[in-house]
Amino acid sequence: RQRQMCIRDRRYINHFFETFPQYTSNYSASTIDAFNGEAYFLRAYIYFALVKRYGGVPILKETQSYPEQSLEELQLPRNTEFEVYDFIAEDLNKAIQLLPETSIERGRANKYIAAALKSRAMLFAGSIAKYGTYPDSRCPAVGIPKERANEYFQLSFEASKMLEGKYSLHL
Repeated sequence: RQRQMCIRDRRYINHFFETFPQYTSNYSASTIDAFNGEAYFLRAYIYFALVKRYGGVPILKETQSYPEQSLEELQLPRNTEFEVYDFIAEDLNKAIQLLPETSIERGRANKYIAAALKSRAMLFAGSIAKYGTYPDSRCPAVGIPKERANEYFQLSFEASKMLEGKYSLHL
């Protein structure tokens, strides 16, 4: 069920990226940036949920449509796990750049929430690289090369530094 929701939501987000430009005249530049930033954030969140469970998954940047497309066109190979984490980092960088510092309303993403997700996802990727096995002979799309561990840890650290002074823990 979780997988079906992720796939459906990923499709909706790609559809948003394809169709939203024709409606941008109805919105201010800051609202357009916020909507696009939230979409990048949500797509990264969905891919993070998928890659944690399945390792490398196909990266889709366009909406797929059946029966307009053939089954061969719809069947995409899995990307490697580190390609998916790189894609997550790319989407979160865009989200951080586009999102406002405060949420539009409660429960919505902002720049610092995107930075927190990036820190967590990159820490997860770094841990897989450092402590996991690569390549996994059972499934080549799973695993991250050990030499990428410090790169992911550095990305996690840089994202977490953005949060200093923005949020605090209540004891």
